[in-house]
Amino acid sequence: MYPIFASFIIFVIFLSWSLHRHKNDDRLKTESFFRKESEANASRKKSIEDLPYIQLPSHLFVPFERTISNLNEQSKTHEITADDIEYINELYLRLESLANKKIINLTGISNTDLKLSYGVANLMPLSSYDQNYTSLIKTLQSISAFYYKIGFPLLAKDFLEFSVQTKSDITSTYLLLAKIYFELGELDKIDILLQSTEHIPGSQKAIIDRKLKEFCQSLDSLHS
Repeated sequence: MYPIFASFIIFVIFLSWSLHRHKNDDRLKTESFFRKESEANASRKKSIEDLPYIQLPSHLFVPFERTISNLNEQSKTHEITADDIEYINELYLRLESLANKKIINLTGISNTDLKLSYGVANLMPLSSYDQNYTSLIKTLQSISAFYYKIGFPLLAKDFLEFSVQTKSDITSTYLLLAKIYFELGELDKIDILLQSTEHIPGSQKAIIDRKLKEFCQSLDSLHS
Protein backbone atom coordinates (compact mmCIF):
# COMPACT_ATOMS: atom_id res chain seq x y z
CA MET A 1 0.00 0.00 0.00
CA TYR A 2 2.64 2.53 1.07
CA PRO A 3 5.04 1.86 -1.85
CA ILE A 4 2.16 2.36 -4.29
CA PHE A 5 1.11 5.58 -2.55
CA ALA A 6 4.71 6.82 -2.49
CA SER A 7 5.08 6.06 -6.21
CA PHE A 8 1.90 7.98 -6.90
CA ILE A 9 3.13 10.98 -4.95
CA ILE A 10 6.45 10.90 -6.83
CA PHE A 11 4.58 10.72 -10.13
CA VAL A 12 2.41 13.72 -9.22
CA ILE A 13 5.48 15.71 -8.19
CA PHE A 14 7.28 14.81 -11.41
CA LEU A 15 4.23 15.67 -13.51
CA SER A 16 3.85 19.01 -11.77
CA TRP A 17 7.55 19.79 -12.28
CA SER A 18 7.39 18.76 -15.92
CA LEU A 19 4.34 20.93 -16.64
CA HIS A 20 5.94 23.87 -14.86
CA ARG A 21 9.15 23.43 -16.86
CA HIS A 22 7.28 23.31 -20.17
CA LYS A 23 5.30 26.40 -19.23
CA ASN A 24 8.57 28.22 -18.50
CA ASP A 25 10.05 27.00 -21.81
CA ASP A 26 6.97 28.19 -23.71
CA ARG A 27 7.07 31.54 -21.92
CA LEU A 28 10.77 32.00 -22.72
CA LYS A 29 10.18 31.09 -26.38
CA THR A 30 7.30 33.54 -26.60
CA GLU A 31 9.33 36.31 -24.99
CA SER A 32 12.25 35.57 -27.30
CA PHE A 33 10.00 35.67 -30.37
CA PHE A 34 8.42 39.02 -29.49
CA ARG A 35 11.80 40.49 -28.56
CA LYS A 36 13.23 39.39 -31.92
CA GLU A 37 10.13 40.58 -33.79
CA SER A 38 10.35 43.98 -32.10
CA GLU A 39 13.99 44.28 -33.10
CA ALA A 40 13.11 43.23 -36.66
CA ASN A 41 10.35 45.84 -36.95
CA ALA A 42 12.87 48.50 -35.97
CA SER A 43 15.47 47.39 -38.54
CA ARG A 44 16.51 49.95 -41.09
CA LYS A 45 16.28 49.39 -44.81
CA LYS A 46 19.38 47.83 -46.39
CA SER A 47 20.37 47.26 -49.99
CA ILE A 48 18.97 44.13 -51.62
CA GLU A 49 20.57 44.70 -55.02
CA ASP A 50 23.32 42.11 -54.51
CA LEU A 51 21.07 39.23 -53.48
CA PRO A 52 21.26 36.02 -55.59
CA TYR A 53 18.43 36.81 -58.00
CA ILE A 54 17.54 34.08 -60.46
CA GLN A 55 18.04 34.77 -64.16
CA LEU A 56 16.15 32.58 -66.60
CA PRO A 57 18.52 31.16 -69.26
CA SER A 58 17.81 32.03 -72.88
CA HIS A 59 17.59 28.42 -74.04
CA LEU A 60 14.33 28.05 -72.15
CA PHE A 61 12.78 30.63 -74.45
CA VAL A 62 13.35 29.02 -77.83
CA PRO A 63 10.26 30.08 -79.79
CA PHE A 64 7.52 27.64 -78.95
CA GLU A 65 6.54 27.11 -82.57
CA ARG A 66 10.07 25.95 -83.38
CA THR A 67 10.37 23.77 -80.30
CA ILE A 68 7.07 22.04 -80.81
CA SER A 69 6.95 21.97 -84.62
CA ASN A 70 5.87 18.67 -86.11
CA LEU A 71 5.34 17.15 -82.67
CA ASN A 72 2.53 14.98 -83.94
CA GLU A 73 4.99 13.41 -86.36
CA GLN A 74 7.78 13.13 -83.78
CA SER A 75 5.84 12.03 -80.69
CA LYS A 76 5.54 8.30 -80.34
CA THR A 77 3.49 8.28 -77.17
CA HIS A 78 0.91 11.05 -77.47
CA GLU A 79 -1.19 12.72 -80.16
CA ILE A 80 -0.95 16.48 -79.74
CA THR A 81 -4.35 18.12 -79.46
CA ALA A 82 -5.51 21.72 -79.73
CA ASP A 83 -5.96 21.71 -75.94
CA ASP A 84 -2.33 20.61 -75.53
CA ILE A 85 -1.15 23.48 -77.70
CA GLU A 86 -3.25 25.98 -75.75
CA TYR A 87 -2.01 24.59 -72.45
CA ILE A 88 1.70 24.69 -73.27
CA ASN A 89 1.36 28.15 -74.83
CA GLU A 90 -0.15 29.42 -71.58
CA LEU A 91 2.78 27.95 -69.65
CA TYR A 92 5.29 29.61 -71.96
CA LEU A 93 3.51 32.95 -71.60
CA ARG A 94 3.68 32.57 -67.83
CA LEU A 95 7.39 31.80 -68.05
CA GLU A 96 8.00 34.81 -70.28
CA SER A 97 6.17 37.10 -67.85
CA LEU A 98 8.41 35.90 -65.04
CA ALA A 99 11.53 36.69 -67.06
CA ASN A 100 10.75 40.39 -66.59
CA LYS A 101 10.38 40.12 -62.83
CA LYS A 102 12.79 39.82 -59.93
CA ILE A 103 12.97 36.26 -58.63
CA ILE A 104 14.69 34.93 -55.53
CA ASN A 105 14.41 31.75 -53.51
CA LEU A 106 13.77 32.66 -49.87
CA THR A 107 12.40 29.27 -48.83
CA GLY A 108 13.03 28.54 -45.16
CA ILE A 109 13.69 32.18 -44.20
CA SER A 110 11.08 33.65 -41.86
CA ASN A 111 9.63 37.13 -42.26
CA THR A 112 11.26 38.10 -38.97
CA ASP A 113 14.70 37.09 -40.26
CA LEU A 114 14.09 38.91 -43.54
CA LYS A 115 13.27 42.11 -41.64
CA LEU A 116 16.32 41.71 -39.42
CA SER A 117 18.62 41.18 -42.40
CA TYR A 118 17.23 43.72 -44.88
CA GLY A 119 14.95 46.04 -42.97
CA VAL A 120 11.20 46.06 -42.48
CA ALA A 121 10.72 48.24 -45.59
CA ASN A 122 12.05 45.44 -47.81
CA LEU A 123 9.70 42.74 -46.51
CA MET A 124 6.97 43.33 -49.09
CA PRO A 125 9.21 43.42 -52.19
CA LEU A 126 11.21 40.40 -51.02
CA SER A 127 8.02 38.47 -50.35
CA SER A 128 6.88 39.35 -53.87
CA TYR A 129 10.16 38.13 -55.37
CA ASP A 130 9.82 34.88 -53.41
CA GLN A 131 6.27 34.43 -54.70
CA ASN A 132 7.67 34.85 -58.21
CA TYR A 133 10.06 32.02 -57.42
CA THR A 134 7.22 29.75 -56.32
CA SER A 135 5.40 30.51 -59.57
CA LEU A 136 8.59 29.82 -61.53
CA ILE A 137 9.29 26.36 -60.17
CA LYS A 138 5.65 25.34 -60.52
CA THR A 139 5.68 26.50 -64.15
CA LEU A 140 8.94 24.67 -64.85
CA GLN A 141 7.49 21.50 -63.36
CA SER A 142 4.32 21.79 -65.44
CA ILE A 143 6.25 22.32 -68.68
CA SER A 144 8.55 19.40 -67.88
CA ALA A 145 5.68 17.07 -67.07
CA PHE A 146 3.95 18.02 -70.35
CA TYR A 147 7.02 17.38 -72.48
CA TYR A 148 7.65 14.08 -70.74
CA LYS A 149 4.04 13.02 -71.25
CA ILE A 150 4.19 13.59 -74.99
CA GLY A 151 7.47 11.71 -75.32
CA PHE A 152 10.17 14.40 -75.24
CA PRO A 153 12.30 13.64 -72.15
CA LEU A 154 15.26 15.69 -73.40
CA LEU A 155 13.14 18.84 -73.51
CA ALA A 156 11.72 18.02 -70.08
CA LYS A 157 15.23 17.52 -68.72
CA ASP A 158 16.33 21.06 -69.63
CA PHE A 159 13.57 22.63 -67.54
CA LEU A 160 13.97 20.19 -64.66
CA GLU A 161 17.73 20.68 -64.40
CA PHE A 162 17.34 24.43 -64.26
CA SER A 163 14.70 24.09 -61.56
CA VAL A 164 17.04 21.92 -59.49
CA GLN A 165 19.80 24.51 -59.92
CA THR A 166 17.53 27.08 -58.27
CA LYS A 167 17.14 24.71 -55.25
CA SER A 168 13.52 23.89 -55.97
CA ASP A 169 11.71 22.02 -53.20
CA ILE A 170 9.12 20.33 -55.45
CA THR A 171 9.48 16.60 -54.89
CA SER A 172 8.04 15.62 -58.29
CA THR A 173 10.74 17.70 -60.03
CA TYR A 174 13.49 15.54 -58.55
CA LEU A 175 11.66 12.27 -59.09
CA LEU A 176 10.87 13.02 -62.74
CA LEU A 177 14.43 14.09 -63.42
CA ALA A 178 15.78 10.91 -61.78
CA LYS A 179 13.39 8.86 -63.92
CA ILE A 180 14.57 10.61 -67.09
CA TYR A 181 18.23 10.07 -66.17
CA PHE A 182 17.50 6.38 -65.71
CA GLU A 183 15.66 6.10 -69.03
CA LEU A 184 18.47 7.92 -70.83
CA GLY A 185 21.11 5.72 -69.18
CA GLU A 186 22.68 8.69 -67.35
CA LEU A 187 22.93 6.85 -64.04
CA ASP A 188 25.88 8.93 -62.81
CA LYS A 189 23.64 11.99 -62.87
CA ILE A 190 21.26 10.34 -60.41
CA ASP A 191 24.10 10.32 -57.87
CA ILE A 192 24.71 14.01 -58.55
CA LEU A 193 21.00 14.66 -58.13
CA LEU A 194 21.05 12.95 -54.74
CA GLN A 195 23.89 15.24 -53.64
CA SER A 196 22.09 18.36 -54.89
CA THR A 197 19.43 18.03 -52.19
CA GLU A 198 21.97 19.16 -49.58
CA HIS A 199 21.28 22.75 -50.61
CA ILE A 200 17.48 22.60 -50.43
CA PRO A 201 16.31 25.00 -47.71
CA GLY A 202 13.42 24.19 -45.42
CA SER A 203 11.81 20.97 -44.23
CA GLN A 204 11.03 19.59 -47.69
CA LYS A 205 14.63 18.37 -48.07
CA ALA A 206 14.02 15.27 -45.93
CA ILE A 207 11.00 14.25 -48.01
CA ILE A 208 12.87 14.66 -51.30
CA ASP A 209 15.83 12.69 -49.93
CA ARG A 210 13.56 9.84 -48.86
CA LYS A 211 11.67 9.71 -52.16
CA LEU A 212 14.87 9.73 -54.21
CA LYS A 213 16.38 6.96 -52.08
CA GLU A 214 13.21 4.91 -52.49
CA PHE A 215 13.47 5.41 -56.25
CA CYS A 216 17.10 4.27 -56.25
CA GLN A 217 16.20 1.25 -54.13
CA SER A 218 13.51 0.32 -56.66
CA LEU A 219 16.18 0.44 -59.38
CA ASP A 220 18.46 -1.79 -57.32
CA SER A 221 15.66 -4.31 -56.87
CA LEU A 222 15.16 -4.43 -60.64
CA HIS A 223 18.81 -5.37 -61.13
CA SER A 224 19.02 -7.86 -58.25
